[in-house]
Amino acid sequence: MSGLSVTAESSSSISVGWTLGVAGLALGGTLSQTSPTGAITTQSFGAEAQSGTLTFSGLSAWTPYFYQMQASWQDEYGAVHTLSGSCYGQTAAASSTPLPPGVWLAYGAKAGPNAVMVSNLVEGSWESYVDLAPGSHLRFGRVVEGEWKAPISLAGCTTTLAPAFAAFNGRLVLAYCGAGGQLTVTSSIDGVHWAAPIDIAGRSSATPPALAVLGSQLVLAFVTTDGTNDLYTLLSSDGLNWSGPQPVVNQSSGMAPALAALGSQLVLAYVAMNGSNDLLTTLSMDGVNWATSNTVLDQSSANAPALAQMSGKLYMAYTANNGSDDLLMTTSTDGISWTPSAVVTGQSSGATPALVVVQGYSVLLLVYQRLNSTGLSTTYSPDGCSWFRDSEIPSQSSGTAPALYSTTL
Repeated sequence: MSGLSVTAESSSSISVGWTLGVAGLALGGTLSQTSPTGAITTQSFGAEAQSGTLTFSGLSAWTPYFYQMQASWQDEYGAVHTLSGSCYGQTAAASSTPLPPGVWLAYGAKAGPNAVMVSNLVEGSWESYVDLAPGSHLRFGRVVEGEWKAPISLAGCTTTLAPAFAAFNGRLVLAYCGAGGQLTVTSSIDGVHWAAPIDIAGRSSATPPALAVLGSQLVLAFVTTDGTNDLYTLLSSDGLNWSGPQPVVNQSSGMAPALAALGSQLVLAYVAMNGSNDLLTTLSMDGVNWATSNTVLDQSSANAPALAQMSGKLYMAYTANNGSDDLLMTTSTDGISWTPSAVVTGQSSGATPALVVVQGYSVLLLVYQRLNSTGLSTTYSPDGCSWFRDSEIPSQSSGTAPALYSTTL
């Protein structure tokens, strides 16, 4: 069987192995590389060889490339046949330099020019935003000590649902739903230079996705669009190539799931789809096989929950399901038994909050849409019980719930 596969990747080159797998005479062919900008580079391979490897050099670091093979062969009767194949590759990071410090914020833009936005936190206050790429719904920002960074353009990234953040293999990964719920990912080694977005072929979601890392796997959870609202996961070892959908058996939700790692397990939290809006959790050791759901006793949510892990304890933030829209917090050391809810004093929201542990400081940061507003606010807590420094992010508004990720400050 003919095919292509990436055999080696560096920061400036990709080697692609090709196989024809035919019984007749190989007549040779070409292998083409397409960059995110559409530039095409072509190399040829000679006749008679059934397999080989071609290397493309001088490439940009941490950038996805698309490869296509066109080859021909002659059968015993003299008839000429054609073969084709394709695959993706991605160069490695330019160096082993850690991700820059900061708290990274992404959200779907409200309306208007739908510009991509970026903002920095300098000594505890959010800078005003910078207009970036008109025509995109995705806004991006980070909280970081220091000066403004170069403008960020997430070209081609559009969404009307909340994105999801993770860090994986030395880069930031952003997953979101594009047109028709198409699941799409993009990545960056510095938060400034972003790879072209790549669709996860044949996969769409009815709600915003969730991302988490378990061991050597990046796990994406989503709600299927087939009308059942069943929960599924996808796994990837490189952030580009994904497994087939893995069902979270007998578990469904009409809202977005939340994912977090707790030790050697993944915890998935979601809102029950039975009219109760009860909060449920399920655990997995591999992101594929999931336990029977656990009810978070006496707690229900009007919107999807958010999860974060700090010092061996899970924190779950959600909005009250009693008409108050109060923001609530519950904690667990095992993902199964949860504490009674505590009110995030004075904070309320009509949308899913975002929750992250600020690495290097061991404090929780909660970002949320203010009630009856598209504006964003922040509040901090050292323990999930006492919350401080509630403040608005000036001059920024969101059309979706926000997403957060923190690197070490």
